[in-house]
Amino acid sequence: MSADATNPYPDRGDWGWLAADREGHLAIFVIRGKGPVPILALDANYPQDVEDRLIHLPAMSDVNRVAARPNTEIPERGVFLYEWNDRDGAYELAMAPYRPRTLDKLPDDLAEAARSVRFTKLSFAEAWRIDVRAHMSCRESPQ
Repeated sequence: MSADATNPYPDRGDWGWLAADREGHLAIFVIRGKGPVPILALDANYPQDVEDRLIHLPAMSDVNRVAARPNTEIPERGVFLYEWNDRDGAYELAMAPYRPRTLDKLPDDLAEAARSVRFTKLSFAEAWRIDVRAHMSCRESPQ
């Protein structure tokens, strides 16, 4: 996928982008209207319906609820859930699956999207807070 710098910041407040870590585990990052978004997640070929597609995968894991977010659908599919925390300026772990899903357990286009936004030095199982800007080029909220 090629990054297109003309793609704007998402105008949906709770939009989420998918990424992989060094082990090939997956995480969804919910922007909450303000979180930085990797330029590669704004590529024209990047699936914009990631959350809806993940929810339709079969459930495979119990969830460790770190924050009080009520919806566990995506983490039950084996995907870590991070949410933007404006106060701390980083994404914070909200829920973690006990059995993480890996790239090879995704449809090809979702796996390609997660590979394109990869944290090669991080493990989601160990990262409670992630400053995405320290790892890759991002687009910031215009707000």
